[in-house]
Amino acid sequence: MADLSAHGRHDRFAIAAAVSDGVAPAMARSCPLCKTLHGDLLSIRVAIRHAWTPRRPRDMVLSPDAAARVRPGPWRRLIDAIGTSHDVVTRPVGISLAGLGLAGLLLSAVSIGPAGTSAESAAETYGVRVAGDPEPPTDARVPEPGAVAPTIDPLAVVSVGFVAAGGAVFGARRLARRPRAMR
Repeated sequence: MADLSAHGRHDRFAIAAAVSDGVAPAMARSCPLCKTLHGDLLSIRVAIRHAWTPRRPRDMVLSPDAAARVRPGPWRRLIDAIGTSHDVVTRPVGISLAGLGLAGLLLSAVSIGPAGTSAESAAETYGVRVAGDPEPPTDARVPEPGAVAPTIDPLAVVSVGFVAAGGAVFGARRLARRPRAMR
């Protein structure tokens, strides 16, 4: 007769691991409680394999019409492709736009030629009036001699637009790489 008090020291996980092999371990052959545990685990394995599967309430197969309704449109697929490993367009476009903008800002900050040799200063020096220039209003302030009227450089405006567009492309790439919730 086996010692039943020794059963508490037996490894039950080893008996459960032996169920997949179908061979009872040595302790299941010597201990009747371990042998019963091994037999119960084998019967549970067989019962699970032959368990009844409940009938599903409806068919889970998608019809081609339903799949077409669920499929994202071409714009959605394009937006989903931004920032992925398949996206080979937006990074070069962003770099190009930002580079053009920075180059334009650099060119607009550099004066070309010596100061005071622009066509406007030459016209003022010789008193020449360019055709199509409107007459200055009579109530306008007369600028001090040598003062330059502030103007907005169109190259700087376009350059800032390019830098902003390049930044927007990089921002869109960054947003697109964030994890999305399931749709």
